[in-house]
Amino acid sequence: MLIFLLAVFVSQGLGAQEATEKPLAERLLPLIAAHEGEVAVSVRHIGNGEEFHYRSDVVMPTASLIKLPIMIEAYRQAAEGIIDLQATVDWTDTDKVVGSGILTKHLTGGSKLSLSDLVRLMIASSDNTATNLVVDRIGLDATARETASLGFPETRLHSKVYRENTSIFPGHSRKHGFGSTKPSRNVSGSVSLSDRPDIS
Repeated sequence: MLIFLLAVFVSQGLGAQEATEKPLAERLLPLIAAHEGEVAVSVRHIGNGEEFHYRSDVVMPTASLIKLPIMIEAYRQAAEGIIDLQATVDWTDTDKVVGSGILTKHLTGGSKLSLSDLVRLMIASSDNTATNLVVDRIGLDATARETASLGFPETRLHSKVYRENTSIFPGHSRKHGFGSTKPSRNVSGSVSLSDRPDIS
């Protein structure tokens, strides 16, 4: 089992007393050792600036964590007037994909949903069908462009969920599924999307 972990601890979440008792490394290494799988971690405590990194440059599968950058890109496009979150989206049974969510299991295709509702379903229910419908509206390569511009060039949406034939990063898709990332940020600002040369 592969696991990707990107954690940010805030003082309020840890508790001020607990946060000062043990360094992050002492608290996290036992959890990593106990996990039966591959782990990559990059943590910064916002309150005191303490950092902990473990295999933080290793690219890992995201699974549904990639839906967070998809949401960010959808909201960015909405803010810039590229898409309208209140616009209705037609969807049919052919849009359905397996896995988490409610559209595939509980609703009949042919109805209309707002793009805003689809984003909400993507995040609140991790709905795979809703995710693909959102990706259709924002563009498959848009998420990788946005994450690269923010300093995370290894955070990429490769394809629509359970639609590997749509992959724009086929090498990454074969290794990591429909999304990949690494915990550490590319602080140099350089962007490399060499798996698909037409994205820069």
